[in-house]
Amino acid sequence: MHKVDINYLTDIRHHLHRYPELSGEEYKTAEFIASELKKTDPDRILEKVGGTGVVAVYGDDDKGPQILFRAELDALKIPEKGNRDYKSTREGISHACGHDGHMSVMLGVGRYLKDQRPERGRVIILFQPAEETGEGARKVLDDPKFQSLKIDRSYAFHNLPGFEKGRLFYRPGSFASASVGLRCNLEGESSHAAYPEQGRNPSVAVADLAKLAQTFGNSDITDPDYAIATVTYIRLGEKAFGISPGHAEVGLTLRAARDSEIEWMKMQIRTELKKSAEMVGLEWQIHEREPFTATVNSEYCIGVVKSAANRGSVKTEQLAHPFPWSEDFGRFAEKSEIALIGIGAGKNHPHLHAYEYDFPDEIIPEAVVIFINIMNEEWSRQKH
Repeated sequence: MHKVDINYLTDIRHHLHRYPELSGEEYKTAEFIASELKKTDPDRILEKVGGTGVVAVYGDDDKGPQILFRAELDALKIPEKGNRDYKSTREGISHACGHDGHMSVMLGVGRYLKDQRPERGRVIILFQPAEETGEGARKVLDDPKFQSLKIDRSYAFHNLPGFEKGRLFYRPGSFASASVGLRCNLEGESSHAAYPEQGRNPSVAVADLAKLAQTFGNSDITDPDYAIATVTYIRLGEKAFGISPGHAEVGLTLRAARDSEIEWMKMQIRTELKKSAEMVGLEWQIHEREPFTATVNSEYCIGVVKSAANRGSVKTEQLAHPFPWSEDFGRFAEKSEIALIGIGAGKNHPHLHAYEYDFPDEIIPEAVVIFINIMNEEWSRQKH
């Protein structure tokens, strides 16, 4: 890439960093991305995809490979610390996961495609909303505008603090874990603390649920059967000594390397909650929040990624086990084969979602080249 392009992409990243927006509210971010994409002369631009999503389509050949690249639009409700001159201007909101950098990389790919259209097929770049809540991919996939697009393979990346800067990390099979939040409500009846038998106190059911969570699965992330349940909050009663409470709410996060393990834990929790609630005469409900499927990479896509890395002499490393965090890119496996890869942000870089986190500008050009080489590898394979 030319030096001017690197300067441009860095400026873009800093602009996006200054004006972060939360999941589902990425209106100005999407508007800015669309305006920058139009400068790359795509064959088509689709806006308001799955809410605020933006799609640029390059090429108009139905017979060649139909390739999707994805970046995320949203930021997090995390205050930013530091004195950088492009610090977030939105109080309590920041790009503490690096989505500003991911967007800049994909805009760099778009600039390449302005002058170098796909030899065959199409390249589709998606800027997806609401990744952080696990809702965005589902909304994009359900949007008729997106459903009209034929896609053979989809690729995305995430920056990885704690890993060697610029190195490409890959893994066939599960790359990132499945997870879901459960809000468990228990409704009984309050009474005077002197007469607890006159009410229906959910405390025993709460204790049973918390104990059950501790018995689940295998917390060893290196094990293919990795699966854990974590109690994230308990709300029971008030700061009073004369009341036996009648309402409780328990938050749980379930996390596993495979979707099947999540479903098994959900079934066990539902069974236990029903049994405990009925013993005391409680009404109960479970609400799911922020569901993420496991991100499972296809062997073919990983083969493309490895060949693309070799084209650019990029150092690579295969990961021994999936990450415990989740990424809603896994849902795109419903439409195409997928590969989510990692690019190291630096071994001593502040971790994701930290107050001090900031995407490393130095890896932008390397990431752009990796995705250009993925395109070239896809085109090359179609010739044979």
